[in-house]
Amino acid sequence: MDNKYKYTYEKTANYCYKNTDVLINKLNITNEEDLFNAERELVSLRTYELNEKPLKGNFDFKYLKNIHRYSRCL
Repeated sequence: MDNKYKYTYEKTANYCYKNTDVLINKLNITNEEDLFNAERELVSLRTYELNEKPLKGNFDFKYLKNIHRYSRCL
């Protein structure tokens, strides 16, 4: 994985798997590169779905929240 996509998080916050910089995630992936690849694939899929069947409504704050809610439902 390219270092420009590498993030680090404070170890004091319990947001990462123990002894890693990998955020705790719904897929329970603890390897940084595997998580990066899974996220890229899932985001691509959701973007395609939204392009094929857009959410209805005006492009406002509520609309953006609906996109976020839709994307979380994996």
